[in-house]
Amino acid sequence: MLTFNLVIKAMCKLGLVDRAIQVFREIPLRYCAPDVFTYSTLMDGLCKENRIDEAVSLLDEMQIEGCFPSPVTFNVLISALCKKGDMRRAAKLVNNMFLKGCLPNEVTYNALIHGLCLKGKLDKAVSLLDRMVMNKCMPNDVTYGTIINGLVKHGRAVDGANLLVSLEERGHRANEYIYSALVSGLFKEGKYDEAMGLWKDMVGKGHKPNVVVYSALVDGLCREGKPDKAKEFVSEMVKNGLNPNSCTYSSLMRGFFNAGESHKAILLWKELAVNNLENEYCYSVLIHGLCEDGKLKEALMMWKQMLGKGYKPDAVTYSSMIHGLCTAGLVEQGIYLFNEMLCQEPESQPDVVSYNILLNAFCKKGSSISRAVDLLNCMLDRGCDPDVVTCDILLRALREKLDSPQDGREFLDELVVRLLKRERIAGASTIIDVMLRKFLSPKTSTWTRVIHKLCKPGKTGIAGSEPNHGNPIRLSLVSYSKAAGKSRKTNVLDEECLDGNFKSIEALRESSHRRVPVSHVIQVNDDDDDDDDDDSNDDDDDDENMDDIPDSIGKDGLSKMKVGSLKSVSNSYSNSEDL
Repeated sequence: MLTFNLVIKAMCKLGLVDRAIQVFREIPLRYCAPDVFTYSTLMDGLCKENRIDEAVSLLDEMQIEGCFPSPVTFNVLISALCKKGDMRRAAKLVNNMFLKGCLPNEVTYNALIHGLCLKGKLDKAVSLLDRMVMNKCMPNDVTYGTIINGLVKHGRAVDGANLLVSLEERGHRANEYIYSALVSGLFKEGKYDEAMGLWKDMVGKGHKPNVVVYSALVDGLCREGKPDKAKEFVSEMVKNGLNPNSCTYSSLMRGFFNAGESHKAILLWKELAVNNLENEYCYSVLIHGLCEDGKLKEALMMWKQMLGKGYKPDAVTYSSMIHGLCTAGLVEQGIYLFNEMLCQEPESQPDVVSYNILLNAFCKKGSSISRAVDLLNCMLDRGCDPDVVTCDILLRALREKLDSPQDGREFLDELVVRLLKRERIAGASTIIDVMLRKFLSPKTSTWTRVIHKLCKPGKTGIAGSEPNHGNPIRLSLVSYSKAAGKSRKTNVLDEECLDGNFKSIEALRESSHRRVPVSHVIQVNDDDDDDDDDDSNDDDDDDENMDDIPDSIGKDGLSKMKVGSLKSVSNSYSNSEDL
């Protein structure tokens, strides 16, 4: 079997999984039986090609053939399912582990914690970490790093810093990547004192910051508008024998540009170039800064130099250059670059910022409103949804540039309908929110379309997801109810819609004309439609249970087990008046 195992492992590493399966099927013909290593290797190969269902089927086949899976076997599948976000099936596999006498190890816990963090279930991830410690399975750098990175990404860097204290109390020494994530996160959340306190605490405990941590500190200080202080840390960094990298230089350049000290940023660029550290991102920061500072000639020189060295501009770099050209009145040259973007790779395709720059340039010229409308059509056709800035640009043009000024209500209303027809509910909800904030109530027919879209099977989750985080459709419905003076009725409509009770909504709509008491409407589905509701909400129940990692995970968990439980440049354009 050793020969077969080595051949299968080599084929899987080379991505020749189908050929490996052929070899696997030939094993019985050679009077050999696959062992647990054979199955685990093949499952790992299938999972790396995102063929997880085939890998799970192989687990069933393995057990039928009398080969018992090991913790490694289960971990391969659990890790793949967690990366995919299928926590429900991953949790069931954990239960299966117990049934087969396998205990979860740190790899199992890390996979589950990673899956929970990917889904934003950070509190459950922290809870699982505590359970991991209780069950005498020691967390490692991967465990803590995963949770802290998750907390930072979700704007909870302070919680991450508290977890760091817990980490050190358990005798674990944080690595430089954990400190880097926390320092960067605290600065991004505007917590300057906490970030500097963490830095001092790190140095005071004998940790020697490396390039990664220094770069995070420099970036944070520049975000706070303190590039000179950041430059001091770069000097300290060099004294400690550490060489700044392209990220360090880019952050410092951006800091000086934002502070209006472009001459210092240009000096840094020259230093960076001498050290051969320039890359696409460095060029992007430089070009953006030069354009913002009105140095279009220099920006064009850097653009040509960038292309001459073989670097490919991304959407941010293109947008910066187009913005510079349009600001200088060279709109046609900006259009030329925009058309060039349309022919590039996906990472260089126009985004909403790119469209907003040109829309603003067109709308500032009263004679170019028709071109703005054509560009908007192109934007919609290419799958790019308008944002708040887009709406502000168009509304200002309709109000100021037309012979017969319009408030823009009908224009935005039609835009909502077009987006809904294309099943782009998130984009439609953004425009509805803008309309309500500007007291431009959508037509009744538009609301009807919104409700119908949300009440389609599988769409209620869009409105109902993360209700406590300001879901646009939910907030829009509530705002509409207040604006219309029908808060009780529309709030009921909101809740019924989000619960998927379409028949209740139809009855509620009828009651608004017949003046039937709302309390009568709420009971429409109580009796007759219970079965239908149960069927329609099966998928939602599955989604709710996907992250229910069993309390049974642990060495004493077998007896407690319940089987089956288980978004730079955009900031520069955030105000359309600055475009």
